[in-house]
Amino acid sequence: MATTSNSITDSQSNSNTPEPCIVDDPNDNTPLMDDMREIVVNLSETARAGASAATKSVVTFWNDFGDFVDKGPVVELGIGVITGAAFSSVLTSFVEDILTPPLSFLSSSIRNMFFVLKHGLSNSTLYPTLESAKADGAVTINFGMFADRLVSFFITMLVMFWFIRIYRQAKRQLAALRREKEDEEQEQVTKCQWCRSSIDPEAYRCPNCTALLDTYPPGRGPPLPRKTS
Repeated sequence: MATTSNSITDSQSNSNTPEPCIVDDPNDNTPLMDDMREIVVNLSETARAGASAATKSVVTFWNDFGDFVDKGPVVELGIGVITGAAFSSVLTSFVEDILTPPLSFLSSSIRNMFFVLKHGLSNSTLYPTLESAKADGAVTINFGMFADRLVSFFITMLVMFWFIRIYRQAKRQLAALRREKEDEEQEQVTKCQWCRSSIDPEAYRCPNCTALLDTYPPGRGPPLPRKTS
């Protein structure tokens, strides 16, 4: 009986012993820090990839733009526009400041030639000048102004033709001088009969293939053979 009571007592004592349990530490932030670190790494990689793509796009754009400016007709077109504007101002000044004043004595009377279709407020059909007719409100056919502008047009065309003709003559003369210079340079240079390279006309051995030439300069012949002992 004593043994039975002891076993019962041991079983009761064992049943009253609390089971160990695992409780999460609220101060342990290791999983949260790992998640935050992974998010930061992903964001940095995404930002780095975006910056690299943007930089590559900008560099490609500027390279294409540089090729367009370098290879395209942009520079030539800009130079042509600026040169044309400068030439136009010079031509306009030449016509208006040099040619037009002497012709103004003749054209002043031509400008006042007009025909009145309808009188103005004064009910008059005789006006001394075209300006007075316009001031009165008259309706006129201004054939004198048309003739004056037609004369100015022909004068401008003649001046332009004169400039273009001088330019073409100068261009032809420069081309002729350039051809003469090239012909003189070609006459001063001969070709080797073996390698066909350009050599001096006074040479008797080609500096490229070291071959002896058939003809020799006046007063000179092939090199003398060395004496052997």
